[in-house]
Amino acid sequence: VGDLTHGHPSLSVVGEAGVHGLRYWNDQFQVKIPSGTGEDVWATANGGGGGGSAIGPQIFVTVDAGSAVTCSDGVTELTAVAGDDPIIFSLPNYGTWTVTGTLGDQTDTEVLEVDTTKRYNVTLAYFSATLNITTKAGAAVIATNGTKSLTGIADESGALSFNIASPGTWTLRASTEGVDSNQPTVEIETEGETYEITLSFITVTITADPGSTVTCTDGNTTRSGVSVGAMTFYLPNTGVWQITATKDGQTASETLTVGSYAPYTVTLNFYKYVGVKVTISNNNSESAVSYVEDAVGMATGFNAWKNHNIFKNIRPCVVKNGVVQYYLNPDDLTQKVNGGAATINSESAGDVMIEIPKLGYKMTTDGNSHTIMVTDDPNAPGYCYRAHGLDAEGDCDAIYIGAYLATNISSKLYSLSGKSPTTDITLTAARQAAQARGVGYQLVSFYPLTLLQCLYLIMFKNRNGQTALGKGYTNGNSAKINTGGTNAKGMCYGETGGKQQMCFLGIEDFWGNLFWWIDGIFCDNSRNVKTAFKDFKDDGSSYPFTKASGLSQNLGGWMGDIQGTNEGGFTIKTSTGSATSHWADYASLYAGYCAFFGGAWDDGDSAGPFRFYVYYAASGSSSYLGARLMYKKKAA
Repeated sequence: VGDLTHGHPSLSVVGEAGVHGLRYWNDQFQVKIPSGTGEDVWATANGGGGGGSAIGPQIFVTVDAGSAVTCSDGVTELTAVAGDDPIIFSLPNYGTWTVTGTLGDQTDTEVLEVDTTKRYNVTLAYFSATLNITTKAGAAVIATNGTKSLTGIADESGALSFNIASPGTWTLRASTEGVDSNQPTVEIETEGETYEITLSFITVTITADPGSTVTCTDGNTTRSGVSVGAMTFYLPNTGVWQITATKDGQTASETLTVGSYAPYTVTLNFYKYVGVKVTISNNNSESAVSYVEDAVGMATGFNAWKNHNIFKNIRPCVVKNGVVQYYLNPDDLTQKVNGGAATINSESAGDVMIEIPKLGYKMTTDGNSHTIMVTDDPNAPGYCYRAHGLDAEGDCDAIYIGAYLATNISSKLYSLSGKSPTTDITLTAARQAAQARGVGYQLVSFYPLTLLQCLYLIMFKNRNGQTALGKGYTNGNSAKINTGGTNAKGMCYGETGGKQQMCFLGIEDFWGNLFWWIDGIFCDNSRNVKTAFKDFKDDGSSYPFTKASGLSQNLGGWMGDIQGTNEGGFTIKTSTGSATSHWADYASLYAGYCAFFGGAWDDGDSAGPFRFYVYYAASGSSSYLGARLMYKKKAA
């Protein structure tokens, strides 16, 4: 063959220096050529340009015998059928080459970047598994094992399937609306197996009033839009997001901590101002009443209002020593709200009460109409928050009204089911028995009652409560009945026969069965309505709030008009009504007396939500007159 080293057997072309202008260096066979500058440079032999040189890149393909193999860069396609030995493809140039082997219905592909003259080894192995992906409809999905990538678009049901031809670890990601999903991995190991995986996005669905401008930001990324009631944003990352809604000068916001790729929900509530306007000259109990402000467009009744801001957090519970022990199923007070039996008949377990979060009311009149409003705004100008006042107006974040007429046990009042409600008790004794339960316990007084009457009128938009809600236990009955008759009848219940107890917002016998004392109101000798929310007295002395009734003599009868102010409330002003017109209840205002409310077991049409008698001395008592316990929870 001859001496290729020309007598220099110790020299080798392998290495940076090479021999006689030849070298094998950096996985390339190179030759030294003149550069035109006086100095020679090294150049790769057959640098992908063809030219007939025998030196060039090669791909060695190992694959099952009988496989049809193609090798293509998109311009040139080389083909061969595999035998027992590897197929050798000599490439005419550099670039991206795709090698595909097919045997029957099996296939495998490898993609190579060929950028130097050397031998490239490819092994094609046939494998088939199914990967089913669930994600958002229309999302772009990519699956990769590091060398191979599969892409697709999820269909309208959010489904997509890939045929996986290579076992191993596959990483998946979906993209939509400019954000990526989580990136889980799946180990695909078994031929013919079907694998399932879900790609999740971070979403936040925000409920806000239609027309609100809603923004969601983490300080770096901001999403925004105009609400149509609810809207969903896709978020690019976890972290702390501030969500804000604005409308008509109001702002509501919430901080959301996003810790995982999951759906989140946020409800942003603006303060609501709901109310009714009552036309004084219209004697029709129902048509005289119309909705105003945020109540416009609302239907009437409990089901229409139960999820409204004003009402949705009014709920039954068991309270012991001023602490809520648990909440009750509003449809069945014998059950806890999350399941399990509740104890509602034992003084040692606690009182059954109705929690009413802080609300304010406003009653105004212009001589032609009364406007009666309620809001959850804690600081609205002109609104009265004395219902939620213990030491100062509005210093309570909740009040608790006894769900039942009170029972006197060992000189203390309780609100318990299955008991005979106490009667023949004076206002003085009832007050003392309520206060004996501890700080914050008292009788239901004038301002909480007025708030409840406002809530009734807004929910039912009808001054005739017996028509709108039910008669109550009022029709020709011979005696009082035990508490608990409405336990399984929901938060508002009534019927037309007058033989069953009614309830309003979970308060059983709001009218009917027994009257109940109302503390904190007294009519002085000039027939001024004097009221207070604390420091109650039998004679109303030192009561700080006064409303001149305009009456020159005692008044009793079917109520035609009300005083209609924050301090006067629903106290009678005229007696021009009837059982079926105007305010549709009997009422009275007598000088030198205290008050009771509701109606007794045989009062018939005269009972109802506006049956308010200022007609009894604090020392008086009767078999048809009881009491109702209340607790005021002072804000922390």
